[in-house]
Amino acid sequence: MKMKYLGLLAFIPAILAGCSDETDPSEINSGTRISLSKSPVVFAADGKTSEGEESFISVVTVIQGSDINKLSWDCSLEDPKSCAEVMKTDVKSEFKGTYEGDSREVTEKGIELKVKANPEYKRTFTLVLKAADGTEAKFDFVQLGEKADAAVSSATKDVEFVAAGGDQIIEYTTNMGDIYSFSADYTTGGEGWLSWEASASGSVKLTAAGWNGKEAPRSATFHITVGSDDTSTATLDIPVVQLAADDYYYMYGSSAAGLPIESSIQMTKLDKGIYNTKAYFMNAKTGKNAVIFNLDSRTEAYPCFALAKDGKIAKVESAGALPEGPEIDVDGLKNLTVNFNDMSWSWERITTDNCMPDSELAKYQTKAFIARDGSMKVWMTEF
Repeated sequence: MKMKYLGLLAFIPAILAGCSDETDPSEINSGTRISLSKSPVVFAADGKTSEGEESFISVVTVIQGSDINKLSWDCSLEDPKSCAEVMKTDVKSEFKGTYEGDSREVTEKGIELKVKANPEYKRTFTLVLKAADGTEAKFDFVQLGEKADAAVSSATKDVEFVAAGGDQIIEYTTNMGDIYSFSADYTTGGEGWLSWEASASGSVKLTAAGWNGKEAPRSATFHITVGSDDTSTATLDIPVVQLAADDYYYMYGSSAAGLPIESSIQMTKLDKGIYNTKAYFMNAKTGKNAVIFNLDSRTEAYPCFALAKDGKIAKVESAGALPEGPEIDVDGLKNLTVNFNDMSWSWERITTDNCMPDSELAKYQTKAFIARDGSMKVWMTEF
């Protein structure tokens, strides 16, 4: 076989450059190294390479210490589906030297790899090169198939459980029908606290046991695997976190950026009973400027809590008992702190670093504008 191959012979002197009489023999790698002149390619379903070639041809180089291609070698395949064949071949290449006219044809030992057409799913095989001293090098190859590879996806990107535990339904989409399995890897908090049950085709109920750890949450990764070794497989990894045994508050409402309960913001705990968040607060189009806090879940439940107009936090026993919410002069970003110990709250407008402090700004007539990032820009209208 003949191919244009310009790099190997030019590269070999560089390998040996450090092997002069002045080189400490202990610095020379005396091990055996086996390499291909070309990286493994992906074969198409019709058996051709990704470059459209009928076969994959590459020079094989065996280096032992400072000796190049002194050891003999052999080739074989690890190919459970018997989709490929490999043979030794002479690889002819054109060597171009540094100076004009310094070129010649070079013949080196190499391999030729041919692959059959694949009417099924993606498959893999491994080329094994073995030197006479027993050293082996393995190179993995992939061939695409005419049938679509296994695929799985879900709108659920991660799962969060409260300390008490509970269930969550995860719906997913796959092209492998009923060929699926589930598993979990546990990162922190021990083993076995997750369980699961296929509730319907394309749906699984994930359950977390209760967790009494108060120092930190525990975590795991839930795996949905579809397909089989006879087809192809795909795995979807979903991170799972279970919160530590503590009180968590989730903020939502018509004036809390208009968030529904399922998209509520988890407040940051500052101290016992004291929580904080930075969010966009706005005048509600209708209703009472509701800013609501739900305890321990993103599921609507009563009693809950809400900001009241008088600066207090009201306990709300039902939807009809929601109090009149806070007055909002201008929609924008605010830093909110709530204290469930004395049922009070406070907030302050978030401004950029180069803005005039509120105490100074109050001395002038101003007009406020909402910036694209939601922050407030206030222009002085008199000087």
